[in-house]
Amino acid sequence: MTAADAWFAGLDRRLLTISAALQFTMHVLGVHVDAFNTWIQIELSEYPGSSLLLRLIPGATSCDAINILRDEIAARIGSDAQTEPVSRDAGECRHVVLTIAPGHLAAL
Repeated sequence: MTAADAWFAGLDRRLLTISAALQFTMHVLGVHVDAFNTWIQIELSEYPGSSLLLRLIPGATSCDAINILRDEIAARIGSDAQTEPVSRDAGECRHVVLTIAPGHLAAL
């Protein structure tokens, strides 16, 4: 199994729970692995056309990716959706950068 296959298997069709009343199913659209980064594009099945792009450095895990996605979406739902890339130091999630394309979470 390649690194890309492992990321796909770990994240595709996983339930992403934001709160008890808000859950999404992640759909992995693509995985690109190079010498320095892993890029994973995710769509939320409940919002076709949504685009979440993760850039992970070596050492990040699928747990890190899920935690930062959950925290970032929760933060963006609670405020006006940002369009700038955000890097958060959220415990073990410090290896993940999330970019959300403009308008894709505005419907939430």
